[in-house]
Amino acid sequence: MEDGFYGAWFIMIILKRFLEKCFIRYDEFVNENDNSKHLLEMVQISQLQPIPPNINKKSWVKNDVIEVYESDCWWVGKIIKYLLRENKYVVDFPKSSQEMQVDASCIHIHQDWVQSNNVHDFTWELHIIGMVCIIFH
Repeated sequence: MEDGFYGAWFIMIILKRFLEKCFIRYDEFVNENDNSKHLLEMVQISQLQPIPPNINKKSWVKNDVIEVYESDCWWVGKIIKYLLRENKYVVDFPKSSQEMQVDASCIHIHQDWVQSNNVHDFTWELHIIGMVCIIFH
């Protein structure tokens, strides 16, 4: 929820759970006082979701909602166009109002962790133009 990271997803491990919070360790971020130690933090359970299933997709079309791995975290964006010569995609990141050229290897399908009417039932919802499906997890 910090400035500059709003809307990004980070890979982490839950170390301990309390009532509505968890003590976590980030995979990619280190303690600013000791770079040899992973960053530890207490977060709300509502901020967590499991890692989405890996769905292999090789190409994208304009307006596909995707996630880009950049600066040690995943950012939600939208495909604007494909640059054939560079073999890259131009991606718009609406939360930061920025555009970036991105290599296809850094992109995966955006999936939201959506709770159904049943409090204990969650599904993955995909955001691909022309494809409607839900993956149950």
